[in-house]
Amino acid sequence: MVGEAAAVINTPCHPDQVACAQDVSGYEYDPAKAKKLLVEAGYPDGFEFDIYAYRQREFTEAVISDLAKIGVKAKLNFMQYRKLRGLAQNGVTPVHHMTWGSYSIPDASACAGVFFSGGKDDPANDPKVNELINKAGNLTDQGEREKLYSEAFN
Repeated sequence: MVGEAAAVINTPCHPDQVACAQDVSGYEYDPAKAKKLLVEAGYPDGFEFDIYAYRQREFTEAVISDLAKIGVKAKLNFMQYRKLRGLAQNGVTPVHHMTWGSYSIPDASACAGVFFSGGKDDPANDPKVNELINKAGNLTDQGEREKLYSEAFN
């Protein structure tokens, strides 16, 4: 959609941020494998769900189009940011597309500390991941921080 202007980032932080671990697992675009995994998971005919977004409609629609290619139907619910954020924080949205600018803070803790802290913006709330993120965000040794973020992001 944006050609060479885009880059795949497999971490929840930007590569330019201090301590943002890059040695994390990624996922290849493989529709055939995705269909196989759906069958193994008990969804041979795919499934349907709602996806919520507040901006970049064309990007969300591209995701919906890719999902349709493997038999997964997503219905777009487009709304204002404030409403979506409230729904997301209350666990109402099964999937949502939102953006995060990290307040231009050039450190991995700017986003990791928000989305992996056990708060309203952390739907997974994994205690081990939260502990690693918290520990990394409170260290000054950049190498040690990157190791902890790498473990958390994998």
